[in-house]
Amino acid sequence: MEQRVVRDHAARALLDAAHEQEVDLRVVRHFGHGGFVEALLGSVSQYCVHHAPCPVVVRHAV
Repeated sequence: MEQRVVRDHAARALLDAAHEQEVDLRVVRHFGHGGFVEALLGSVSQYCVHHAPCPVVVRHAV
């Protein structure tokens, strides 16, 4: 596991890192705002799920 700070669009930075590092799994956090919104993926999570070169796990942030 590695932590890095970058200045870029979040989804683009996550996918660029996945391509560069040839990762086996990408884990992203979803920050729901309560009610029905918690059932939906945020834009970054959804973009990663559909475009990542590896499996993606979306975990709700508590």
